Amino acid sequence: MKKHNELSPDELVERLSTLLPEDAAQLFQELIQEEQELSLRNLLKPYQDKVPLVLERMDVESIAQLFHGLNDYYIMKALFGNFRSVDEVKRQSILEKIELGKVAMLLNRMSIGVDNPKIAAKIMKTMPNALVSDIIDKMEVASVSKLLEEMPLKNRATIIGHLNAERAVEVARAILGSENSVRTARLANILREMESEPRRELLSNINLKQSQQVELQIQYKTRSPLEDLDARESKLRCVEMTVEELASALDQLDPEKMIEFLVHIDPLRCAQTLSIMGGADPQKVADLLEEMNRKIIIGFKGSGIHRTCVEELYTCPAAGILENLDFKLEGNIEILRRLPKNVLESIMDRVDEEIRTKIVKVREGENLSGALPASLQLFTVGAGTRKTIDLGRGLKWTRIQERLNTGDRIKPVIIDLLEMNPEVVTIKACRAITKDKLMPVQDVAKLIGNAKREGKRPDKKMFSQLGLIQLSSVVKESGAIAAINGNHYFDYGHYMDALKLGVDPTQIPGLFFGDPVGWFVADGKEISPAAFNRAAFVVTREGKPYIERVFMTEVILNNGSSLKWDKTNIEKIDGNVILYNSLYGFRTKSSPTHIDIAIAKNQIVEVRAGEGGHIPLTGFVIAIPLAEKDRLLKGVKAGDPVRVVNNFPSSLGEVAQAMACGPYLVRNGEVAISFEEEDFGEKDSAVMAFSLTRATETFEAARSFVMIRGGRLHIGTVSGTALGTGMSHESGGMTFGELAQLTMDLRADQAYALDGGGSSSIAVRSGNEVRILNTPTGGSDVAKGEERFINTYWLFFER
Repeated sequence: MKKHNELSPDELVERLSTLLPEDAAQLFQELIQEEQELSLRNLLKPYQDKVPLVLERMDVESIAQLFHGLNDYYIMKALFGNFRSVDEVKRQSILEKIELGKVAMLLNRMSIGVDNPKIAAKIMKTMPNALVSDIIDKMEVASVSKLLEEMPLKNRATIIGHLNAERAVEVARAILGSENSVRTARLANILREMESEPRRELLSNINLKQSQQVELQIQYKTRSPLEDLDARESKLRCVEMTVEELASALDQLDPEKMIEFLVHIDPLRCAQTLSIMGGADPQKVADLLEEMNRKIIIGFKGSGIHRTCVEELYTCPAAGILENLDFKLEGNIEILRRLPKNVLESIMDRVDEEIRTKIVKVREGENLSGALPASLQLFTVGAGTRKTIDLGRGLKWTRIQERLNTGDRIKPVIIDLLEMNPEVVTIKACRAITKDKLMPVQDVAKLIGNAKREGKRPDKKMFSQLGLIQLSSVVKESGAIAAINGNHYFDYGHYMDALKLGVDPTQIPGLFFGDPVGWFVADGKEISPAAFNRAAFVVTREGKPYIERVFMTEVILNNGSSLKWDKTNIEKIDGNVILYNSLYGFRTKSSPTHIDIAIAKNQIVEVRAGEGGHIPLTGFVIAIPLAEKDRLLKGVKAGDPVRVVNNFPSSLGEVAQAMACGPYLVRNGEVAISFEEEDFGEKDSAVMAFSLTRATETFEAARSFVMIRGGRLHIGTVSGTALGTGMSHESGGMTFGELAQLTMDLRADQAYALDGGGSSSIAVRSGNEVRILNTPTGGSDVAKGEERFINTYWLFFER
């Protein structure tokens, strides 16, 4: 008898319709389990999972009845645990039909971890308020508080305003927690958006002292020049100000808003700013340091009314700030004295030994823990074996072999690290398909033919025709001493994935095979703009390496006009300039109020008035009010070059080489994964070339990464298995969450991910030979153990 996964979606729907409800639920649960097992063994390729296709074919009522027989775990797996997502509108309708208790348990479960709370918050935002109120009444208060943190202020206020009085008070108390001015401001900002009567009733039922503090904060009006800036703009503005100006501007914000800015400032500048603020109000700074650190829920313990959430410190910016505070200043010592002991001990786990010693001395007599720096404890590198070899030319190769406990199983992992001194190497961002080799997507479609569609391995001659290379060959020919693969680019895989999603790449303006995705600068020339807010490895003309999240801020047209946008990826608003990148979708909507300027590779490819049009996958569209056409667009036409300005700090130097990819793994010694902030789309977004799997806990693959530690540069790989080739007995690859954990365990100051999977490869010159250090996964394009043909890469030369 066939396994469920071997049946077609239509056959599965037919079988489910003939079974009793409990038997249908059992069959569907077994299908989920089968596909989980295939995914675990790396045998389930993208878009081959049947679960979302079955749900796509069923009506909402039937799905709700089916889910009646499943627990919250399997409902979560059915709706959110597949490569292809269930349509958002239909998913919302399903959740509104399921019994409230199950939805509450589902949202409790989704409050755990890094990425799921964002998805759960999105669900709650779009549900009817009365329904959300009923669901929250059955949820864990800690889960409700966590999901509210992921919502805009108005949504938080609306939801709390619709709760019954007793539940609203419980949630308010959870938001307040222990006494802290940031938490006070957080609740005050919510209550300020509510009607006066429910606000008064809520305040009358919480601690009198806290109630008075909240009331005072509600009356506080801010007038800071930073008030209306978003996270991207704030980073640029905060760099431009002196620390004195920054301290003054921040001090005019409410404490919750201060946090939003402080987390985007580098630790040294943040420490200098807080030192100034601490001289006047050390308690406020202590509160800020306490609340700046982000915690995640990792589970619940106990049962009934005694059930509590278990939280883990996920990121700790306060550690980097304490490492840069001058403890000769009495104000800074006073800040340290005012931090609660348990908070200070958690921060101490993340600072170096010298700072721990200073802290213990200041807080002498309190028996503070002097533990060595800790990581998230998901797993720790060090249980296996490691071997380091000096390869000469200033290169050190370390191979780490581990057997890691992921919670589901023990898996083998092989990590290869190449260490070098950036002061004695020349670093170059390279691409094989240069301007003279560019091939329009229409020509690529003819060349690829049906080879990929039919699952055949293409003839290697095709790769040469496309202009791709294998890394070891480039190292041999160029004289480089080392190399690692680069970022994402539009290739034949993305071409085929787009077709599966109903997107015709030949209709996308300005698109060529091999176009880099995101910011790309080679020898000082920008090849592709920073159209996505992604982490990039940057090398200045002085040879200094940095890892920074970079996004464009302005476009200068050929006629001298400067285009700056008011909003990003929203519907067109009359009078506003709107920026669209491919996270918005396949095309902009027509509007009689705007004219669309489509830009790719720093060139205008289309000008459309009122019509809307396709968004370049590797570029963007700026929609300009028609009323501004004569002023801004005089003489502008398709084919004109443009200059794109970005927010890379000019104080760091002039950019010579840069390659964005991501996600950011570690920033200032702390885990820094944020798929949403870095403009990564959903798993089956129409912009397949730029869409990475969002979950940090799933989808293992081979990985490549760059990290900076103590002024030394490391490039590294984690060997893995190609999708569809089964579980590896040598190295099982890593999820992004595990990769971030690895780089943090390796004590990275900064780290970001490069393209992974079959592209992941690291080459080195050893004597007169060139060798690949990791084990390439191979896959549908090349055999296992063979390097994939790639376009973008980093080369390292002896200086």
